[in-house]
Amino acid sequence: MQMSGSMRTLSDLISTNKNSFSLLRLVAALLVMLSHSILFVDENFLRFVRTWSNYEIGQHAVNAFFAISGLLICQSYHRSESIISYISSRILRIYPALICSSIVVGWLFGPLASSLTLLQYFSELQNLYYPVTTLLYFNKAELSGAFHWPPYPREVNSPLWTIKYEIACYICLMIGLRSKLLNSRIILAATIFLVISILVYANIGLRPAHWSETFRFGLAFLIGVAAYQYREMIVLRRRYVIVLLILSATLSKTAFGPITAIVFVAYVSYFFASVAIPCLSRLCNEWDLSFGLYIFLADTKDYINVFRPAPDRFRTRVTFFSCHPSIRDPVLDCN
Repeated sequence: MQMSGSMRTLSDLISTNKNSFSLLRLVAALLVMLSHSILFVDENFLRFVRTWSNYEIGQHAVNAFFAISGLLICQSYHRSESIISYISSRILRIYPALICSSIVVGWLFGPLASSLTLLQYFSELQNLYYPVTTLLYFNKAELSGAFHWPPYPREVNSPLWTIKYEIACYICLMIGLRSKLLNSRIILAATIFLVISILVYANIGLRPAHWSETFRFGLAFLIGVAAYQYREMIVLRRRYVIVLLILSATLSKTAFGPITAIVFVAYVSYFFASVAIPCLSRLCNEWDLSFGLYIFLADTKDYINVFRPAPDRFRTRVTFFSCHPSIRDPVLDCN
């Protein structure tokens, strides 16, 4: 592991493939997976992390996703030959993996996590068309008769809820750059200031907490866009990481805490992207598995419930599976 001495600025970093952005996104996906696993086992740890850093582990990871996406997608737009090329790249980034994920979850794990027989399960049009509804409603798509256990019953593949924000960011970026608005550093700075003001407004309790999610992801993405616009001026140094860490910790209990946390995570992501791990970074750049891992494995609570029930719920799960028609009916026939 080494830091490339020639990569002094963000511009140097993104002008070459010798960076660790794909590896960082893979780590972020693993952190989201860890966050959901901890949520299933013990929520107290997540509350502890949130108390001292404004966001939970998985939320920090998603913030990093958006900050990295803002930077790289802005670069992708400027490198695209046309709008059609940009749009097709974004579609191919999201929908093939999403289609595969929804088929596996809806048609494989769904029947395993259902009290219905296989015929009854697929007789429900909601279950049969789940892969299609997922493309439109993401985590709001439901399965009938499946995944109805705690801690969040009826919630299937919940990490998909962030994808609609990602798509919205792609569209807004395209409109902003196409109209030349985001090409202006003054307008970009004014937009970021407006988003920060709205977030502060939400953080002091003048708006519902869920209302601020749009602007949270918007800020992280805009930081990435601004980082690309100012890429030649952004120097990646360890001392700046320490300064931002101190600033974030100092303001953590204020309305500015969530904002400084997002800025800190964004800069730390760019800094560590300059850390070279030759074989691993190259492998991740060639085979970017982060998005597939995020949507397939991040929601581990559903899969844990199907295959590895927690000790305190073991009796409930044994009762569930023993009452499942595929197990119950053959046993009754034998008697």
